[in-house]
Amino acid sequence: MELQQLRYFLAVASEKNITRAAEHLRLSQPALSRQIHQLEDSLGGPLFERSQGGVTLTERGYYLAEHAKEMVRLADKISANLNTATPVSGELYIGGGETRTLTSVITTFKQMKQLHPDVKLRLYSGNGDDVIDKLDRGILDFGVVIEPVNLAAYASRELPHVDRWGVLTRRDSQIGNRTHLETADLLDLPLILSEQSLVGPAQRRFG
Repeated sequence: MELQQLRYFLAVASEKNITRAAEHLRLSQPALSRQIHQLEDSLGGPLFERSQGGVTLTERGYYLAEHAKEMVRLADKISANLNTATPVSGELYIGGGETRTLTSVITTFKQMKQLHPDVKLRLYSGNGDDVIDKLDRGILDFGVVIEPVNLAAYASRELPHVDRWGVLTRRDSQIGNRTHLETADLLDLPLILSEQSLVGPAQRRFG
């Protein structure tokens, strides 16, 4: 399994058509098909279901696609950070949830960008478990997470910002006109919640 074959595979998975993928990659259709068949042979089974309308991923193909994206992204990150023509350049990968705390991170990056214009920022949106997992695997350089999380393996600092949480509801709801809510007020209500659950007091850390 070669990195270039994974790029070809992801292109076919995205286009759902080998001919269109070949045009996008500027390859001949037979050459691309041959690369896909070689990849399938090396992995021991078909990655696509083929039909007149195009191709769809098999279960094996879905599994590969999920991991191939991260493999290619990590390879691109390594290449970008090594192939630099200036002392400070490359790409920074930062992960975190949708929080105002990221505003300070982006503001700091903007200031750094003025000094080092060749540095690029890549943002990844995900919950704490996703961010820690990608930090462990080297996909991310920094992460903004909500405690409690295990930060023993990382250098970290607490950020001073506080997020303001609220509830969106209909105006005629029993809590629609309330200006302050307690946990007990929500116990019997059907809620749609973020996957980012809290065990204790919420704090933001930059690890």
